[in-house]
Amino acid sequence: MEQPLIITIARETGSGGLEIAKKLSATFQIPYYDRDLLRMASDVSGINEELFGKADERIGWKEMIFSAKKVYTGEILPPDDDDYISTRNLFSFQAKVIKEIAKEDRRRSAYYHYYTGEEWRDVAGYDLCLDTSKYGIDGCVEKVKKAIEVLF
Repeated sequence: MEQPLIITIARETGSGGLEIAKKLSATFQIPYYDRDLLRMASDVSGINEELFGKADERIGWKEMIFSAKKVYTGEILPPDDDDYISTRNLFSFQAKVIKEIAKEDRRRSAYYHYYTGEEWRDVAGYDLCLDTSKYGIDGCVEKVKKAIEVLF
């Protein structure tokens, strides 16, 4: 029986690993799994996930982030507030989740170090390490594809 192809991408927030994963998933026709920001924000807030999706349709991400830069204070409105499901509050919940994900990178690094004695960023602990700022997203995808061809 042939082993299924499984690609695990460890990445730091903002590195482009998410986009690389999606492209590799499409290229190799394998399932892609990731944290779903809207679902997570829904879980944290108790607000129906569909409302987050509808807010995304009403105002694009760029517009939401641009407008929120002016007013975002990190404050999340309580459920009994009339504006609880407003675009601004939905953005605040999503920003909270993003901040938690960034904290998770630090926790993951500490966890890794505690159990292995190694540093998470030490390239010796990985089969393949790529720098998206050097190779770009597509360049990294090509390098992973070539590595898979060699290994399999």
